[in-house]
Amino acid sequence: RDTAALATRLAGLTVTNLGPGRNKLFVRGLADSALTGQTQAMVGLYLDDTRLTYDAPDPDLRLVDLERVELLRGPQGTLYGAGAIGGVLKLVSRPPRLDAYEAEATAGLTFADDTAPGHSVDLVFNAPLLRDRLALRAVVYEEVLEGVVDDPGLGVRNTGATIRNGARVGLLWRINSRWEARLGTVFQILELDDSQYAFESLPPYERSLSVREPSNNDFNGASLSLTGDYDWGRVKLTSAYQGHDLDRRYDATTAVARFGGGGGGALGYDGTESTRAFALVASITSAPSGSLGWLAGFYGSHYSHDRTGEVIDLEPDAPLYEAEKRDETNEGAVFAEASWAPNDHLKLILGGRYFYVATQSSTRALLRGGSTDSFDGESQDDGFVSKAVVEYAL
Repeated sequence: RDTAALATRLAGLTVTNLGPGRNKLFVRGLADSALTGQTQAMVGLYLDDTRLTYDAPDPDLRLVDLERVELLRGPQGTLYGAGAIGGVLKLVSRPPRLDAYEAEATAGLTFADDTAPGHSVDLVFNAPLLRDRLALRAVVYEEVLEGVVDDPGLGVRNTGATIRNGARVGLLWRINSRWEARLGTVFQILELDDSQYAFESLPPYERSLSVREPSNNDFNGASLSLTGDYDWGRVKLTSAYQGHDLDRRYDATTAVARFGGGGGGALGYDGTESTRAFALVASITSAPSGSLGWLAGFYGSHYSHDRTGEVIDLEPDAPLYEAEKRDETNEGAVFAEASWAPNDHLKLILGGRYFYVATQSSTRALLRGGSTDSFDGESQDDGFVSKAVVEYAL
């Protein structure tokens, strides 16, 4: 039901165990970091044709009503860009059906020792609005998992509960015998009342913090695809939008010597992130027949990421350190790939991607006492990514 569970079934995929909405993906051991940093992720996560992550953590969408999952191991930069040097995990949702009504309901209970049971409900509905022309498919879900970690010092038991609510809506319009349009939207709210780790030095499932560590992870996105099928191949144009908002608190009391503070009380670190992305992809692909195959296309995107971080003396709620950072990235690329299969066993693939990327960054940090540091800069880069594969099926 989530990417962490997928990792137990797909060879080469690993998911960190930082908690829902905080995890990073590894493919064959490659990632930019185990933590969410300020660099582009090395593994691309996609829902249909829309990329879900750039440098933010996995939004941890509940995997309901999927047609299939694709794991592309190894560098995929020629077709998917710079954020796929480690590989790509692609979630493919079921498209709306034009010819049938469908409804599905799934409910589940989760039990663990010494905590309340959790539950989940998944609802799927499909309806042809105009038979053989227009159809709607909707998915709605809720999941509640109770926590299991105790913190006697804070007087809390079974902390770390997770609540996940979300929905996906898809609309399919068959324009004529060759062309169809598909609109998709996704929305999810993920709330944790605390982080999920315990201390090895204490009894099982116990820890000792000075501050609780709640977090929220809200994700929304929309995509519109236009597809035309001809005898020689397929034309596809996709535009997409995504918004990703995160906020969380961490216990920063161990840093009191660095940042100071009142009477040696608890410190909290509050971090917020807001990302917005717009992307456009156009491609033409040969028909899947014969020994020769090819595809070509272009890509353009605009990405913005705002981050704020604040160290707070919780008594008397006074800021000790504040930092703000904003990145804006514009990227464009053209790509192509060709394959030749002279027989049933051998396949040769050649591909390439020319890219251009420009980033503007600004950072401001304010320390207690009024000292301020700031930085503004920009960078540009372009280059060519090549691909050559010899594949032999035994």
